[in-house]
Amino acid sequence: MIKKIYLFLLLAAQVIAYGQFPELAPTPPMGWNSWNAFALNINSKIVKAVADSMVSKGLKAAGYRYIVIDDGWQIARDKDGRIIADSTRFPEGIKYLADYVHSKGLKFGIYTCCGTKTCGGRPGSFCYEVIDAKTYAEWGVDIIKEDWCFTDGLDTRTQYKIMSDAIKATGRPMLLSLCEWGISSPWEWGKGIGAMWRTTSDIQDCFDCVRNWGGMGFIPILEKNVNLAPFAGPGYWNDPDMLEVGNEALTITECRSHFSMWCMLAAPLIAGNNISIMNNTIRDILTAPEIIAIDQDPLGIQGTRIRNDSGLQVWQKPLKDGSIAVALLNVTNSVANMYVTLEEIGFKKDGTSSIRDLWNRKDLEAVTDTFKTEVEPHGVVVVKIVGKKAPASALKFEQALMELNRGNHQLIKISVSPINTPLTVTSSNADVLSLSLDGVNTYRLLARKEGNCIIKASTTDGKMITSCNVHIAPSNIPAPWKLNDIKDDKASANYEDGVYSIEGGGADIWGASDQFAFLNREVVKDNYISTRVLSQTNTDPWAKTGLMIRESVAPNSIFVMLCVTPGNGVSLQWRDITGGICNKKDFSSTSFPIFLKLLKNSSIFSAYKSVDGNQWESLGDVTLNHAFNEKYLVGMEIASHSSHMLNLSKFDHVKVESLVKE
Repeated sequence: MIKKIYLFLLLAAQVIAYGQFPELAPTPPMGWNSWNAFALNINSKIVKAVADSMVSKGLKAAGYRYIVIDDGWQIARDKDGRIIADSTRFPEGIKYLADYVHSKGLKFGIYTCCGTKTCGGRPGSFCYEVIDAKTYAEWGVDIIKEDWCFTDGLDTRTQYKIMSDAIKATGRPMLLSLCEWGISSPWEWGKGIGAMWRTTSDIQDCFDCVRNWGGMGFIPILEKNVNLAPFAGPGYWNDPDMLEVGNEALTITECRSHFSMWCMLAAPLIAGNNISIMNNTIRDILTAPEIIAIDQDPLGIQGTRIRNDSGLQVWQKPLKDGSIAVALLNVTNSVANMYVTLEEIGFKKDGTSSIRDLWNRKDLEAVTDTFKTEVEPHGVVVVKIVGKKAPASALKFEQALMELNRGNHQLIKISVSPINTPLTVTSSNADVLSLSLDGVNTYRLLARKEGNCIIKASTTDGKMITSCNVHIAPSNIPAPWKLNDIKDDKASANYEDGVYSIEGGGADIWGASDQFAFLNREVVKDNYISTRVLSQTNTDPWAKTGLMIRESVAPNSIFVMLCVTPGNGVSLQWRDITGGICNKKDFSSTSFPIFLKLLKNSSIFSAYKSVDGNQWESLGDVTLNHAFNEKYLVGMEIASHSSHMLNLSKFDHVKVESLVKE
């Protein structure tokens, strides 16, 4: 039954170019989700109480519409594959609950997962997308949040499109929220598949914490969304995760800052507290009308950061009426005097500009050049400024001349004032040098072949033009080494004075499908590879830098890897079945530089580390169940484990030697 359903769905996905209903989210969705407050302990009484409170406490009137049951509602499937709700927690069934929510003038949402199981271990939607979408439509669901647990070997774009097409085929408008934690840059491909996509791992109830497994407070999440404004707009939104406003850890000041910055990001406003018992102070934050108006502005532009002076951040967001919303955020622990000039947000100086304080809902004294104010620690001041528009006053590439080696990527940034000036950017020869948008006034260059190329940027009115000359030189990686960018397309490799530098992204080397950069060479029989790892720039706890012995460059290949991670020390990891799950042994943390050695002796792989390259400490052995082909690959690998940053690692003293005496 499952195989037949999945075959039908795959065929349908190839034939029908369905997309999400574009009219579902002209502004960022607003609502409530059960997870932050209740996790798996959700039931129908809680949901009904929240629906009642959404109305009685003014959230509905403020624009909140969706009530979403997160993980924990489902328990099994029947003989026909139809999902079954937990009858103890939801005795009346899900359709009854959806009808109840609808009776309050609200919309109803539900949770599922792309994998075989949900993150809480309940039945997932893998191979059941058609049945599930049809079931949800029959129940009256309006929004589906789809998670990414238990998805070994699956591809994000493929799986989310399968569900998106299944939703469209039902004929019921159901918004799809992609929750793959930003691992595969969904902002680059999610438009038309979903109406919103998570940009990071899960939010935590804290100001600036970062958990070892990847969860983080709202300040680190804000940082990871700084460059994503070009990828949001009416109908499709970057989702920095649900709000923690009104939960246990944040102060009132921090709650107000958190809510303000989500509105500046044009983020979906999905409350995550227990609305039924919240106090009036939290209610007033969640329903602040002039702050919500920033988020819901129909122009749909995500705010961008103008300045960050040691934690004193200035953000701007253009609004449809021609005004600019400005947030002055103080991340530090001290009171600070902060400012924004009219010129840097696109207004003429020396003319009178009106200022409105959006939290206090009052007009302030007009300014002619600079708005200044005091901001409390962890606090924010949000104003709306109206002035006379000024033309762009500056436009240039940060580099007028660039040189890339063939096959490498590089980012180039354009300086433009004001920062929100629309630009057109082109390459004179895409066969030599192609470019793609990579963030706010930032482009990723790919050096395709040797030669010269010109990148040109201009304001859309054509009044200002700037250019950058790019020379593509041959790759300087010595033979027989070569760079493979496995399922990522962001990597570069260089060699100079005995040092190999590798830079790249990549979600991970884990599960059953890897994404990483691999500088490698082919060997035969038994060998060892050793190196000194000089440095690693990525700060994600599970960024990886080290050595790998791998059967092939296929993303599901068998491998053994010895790597260093910033947050989890030295780790020995392996996959001994093509497409199988990974295994690992973790060791104590270490500092750079560090020598690593990985040795293959038949099916036994031995790992070592050293501080000097002479005295080696054994970290243990791994015996694979599968014998490698006679020819296989050895090399240096990196993965950033984060779509938002690149891992730049450097290696020297690289040695590959055969164990077989000739």
